[in-house]
Amino acid sequence: MENGGHERKLADKLSGLSLNHDSSQNDNNSLFQVMKAVEAAEATIKQQRLWGNWKEILESVELFFDGVELSLNS
Repeated sequence: MENGGHERKLADKLSGLSLNHDSSQNDNNSLFQVMKAVEAAEATIKQQRLWGNWKEILESVELFFDGVELSLNS
């Protein structure tokens, strides 16, 4: 389920792109937009993984305490 290798390969490929001084400003803007989109996608993937990990922890805690009656008035 770990896609870190695929993401890293994509990031490495994109980092190898360079801006050509002879290209138009539109080309530069397009590349910049692609790079920003990839950064946003990476952040979203990381956030989803963290949420997934957090959900697993909560489910484990729920299973651990399943059937245990807790009293707050000790």
